[in-house]
Amino acid sequence: MSKMPTAPPRRFRPVLILTGLVFALVSCATTPPPVCYNVEVHTIDNEQINLCDFRVYEKNHNLESHAFRARWRDSLDLVAIPFDDVAAARQIGRFDTRVLFRDGTEDDFSEFFVDEYILKGWSDYGPFQINAALVRGLVFVDDWGNPVGGPDAGYIPPRIPPPLEEDRFVTFDGDIVSGQLEATEFTIRTAYGTLTIDRDLINEIMVDREAEIMQQVARLTNGDIISGFLEPTQVRMLIPGDQAVTLDIDQLSRTRFSRPVAGEGSLDR
Repeated sequence: MSKMPTAPPRRFRPVLILTGLVFALVSCATTPPPVCYNVEVHTIDNEQINLCDFRVYEKNHNLESHAFRARWRDSLDLVAIPFDDVAAARQIGRFDTRVLFRDGTEDDFSEFFVDEYILKGWSDYGPFQINAALVRGLVFVDDWGNPVGGPDAGYIPPRIPPPLEEDRFVTFDGDIVSGQLEATEFTIRTAYGTLTIDRDLINEIMVDREAEIMQQVARLTNGDIISGFLEPTQVRMLIPGDQAVTLDIDQLSRTRFSRPVAGEGSLDR
């Protein structure tokens, strides 16, 4: 016959009870893991950046936060809008932003996307930050990339119509600069003379570093190839925001002409 389990001696019972209470208190005091927010950031120049661990940095107070601070309908006082309440936000005017809340309601705020705030997070390429004044809207998404406010919340209309085509610089470091080349024609000095070619006839200009003397190779839209030296040796491109970028030929791997513009979220930029 097996023996029935016996209760612990009476003198040990207070110790066991105390141990249980300590374990319960420690379990309750354990800090829960921080919430990680996933956001699609839509910029004023029609780019989309996907961020995780999203947060707001207030430059004036040197403070990172999981809440937006804005003025409700041009009121005098700033109000805090926690991330947990927001599904999406989009600009509807120069100073006004419409916020879609997770409960389905909407309201308008001013001073939402302003220079005093930096939006931070992690992109596919590492840490990322952008001044809020360069943002036209944002969408909170779940771990699978679906808008938390439903499919309709995922659309942020562009402020400026996106171009159908754009030119691109590709540097030897792998960076890509998109915009529109300022020159309408390009001059190449070849072994047979100097040629001036209309930009519409060029598909791309590459830099041939394997040749004994580094030179440029122009591939034309009809399939012809012309080798020589570009004159002048600098190329200027206009980029969004009424800015310009000028690069030396020896900085570029290639210059691509009239490439189709990819949609938001695409990696082909």
